[in-house]
Amino acid sequence: MKGIILAGGKATRLHPSTLILAKGLLPIYDKPMIFYSISLLIESGIDEIYIICSPKNYQLYSDLAGNLFDDKLVKIKVVKEEKMHGPAYALKTVQTEIGSDDIALMFEDNLFVSSSLPSKIKRAKRNLNGVVIFAKEVDDPTRFGVIETDKKHNIISIEEKPLQPKSNLVTTGLMLYSNDVFAKIDMLTPSKRGEYETTDLNNIYLQEKRAKVCILDRNCKWLDTGTHASLLEASWYVMQYQQKHGVCGSPEMSLFMSGKITKEDLLKMTGHYPVDYRNCIAKRLEKETLKNKNLSK
Repeated sequence: MKGIILAGGKATRLHPSTLILAKGLLPIYDKPMIFYSISLLIESGIDEIYIICSPKNYQLYSDLAGNLFDDKLVKIKVVKEEKMHGPAYALKTVQTEIGSDDIALMFEDNLFVSSSLPSKIKRAKRNLNGVVIFAKEVDDPTRFGVIETDKKHNIISIEEKPLQPKSNLVTTGLMLYSNDVFAKIDMLTPSKRGEYETTDLNNIYLQEKRAKVCILDRNCKWLDTGTHASLLEASWYVMQYQQKHGVCGSPEMSLFMSGKITKEDLLKMTGHYPVDYRNCIAKRLEKETLKNKNLSK
């Protein structure tokens, strides 16, 4: 499986900040927004990641990817989205690179903080046949895509921002697709706003009865960081979380968690970061060591 992070679009809700800087490079507390998506994909066992962005931001993302770490650990490739026709259409940009692999799709402005999510993604990867939509129960489902499911987690319906939602379960910016997704994209027509939508893509799988849901647990924090207010909220949450649990959203830490580097490698890779960041790394290492000891008893 290969990972795709959608980082295109004009990000007008974040103007004037995004007039000079790509949305995914805006900071969420102590690291760029896109680090959280990269980190989750790495920790979920994905070692080839594609960032799809606008031509305007191509060089910015390329510089970031080139300075992050060696391609021998994880390959991160930045791809230009020359024609912006919506999220589903953007996937076609990397069809050749994906080959026969399945994909994990993420929107860059959706942030997940969870210790259990990587294992959920790994399980969903093994049983993937169609689409798996990661969903979360919320108090105000009318603002989202609402999912109705049966007892076996098969999706019965998906409705965009319904006035009378059939459940409190809503779609997040994380989905897994079988490789036939590219053939499905060719079946789409533009929506009312003139874009090729992932919702329409998911509905094709729904009609084929190949759409499942993976429900995020209550301890998984899901944040949409598409506005200035939500950026501030996310930064505040991450700060408080890291003070208690140690670093989150760190690609280097995720390399360690996935067994690609040693503890010594991790400390060396993050040695040039500020002392506060290194302390967060140390706290996470301490907690992981304690957890492993308890599991071995």
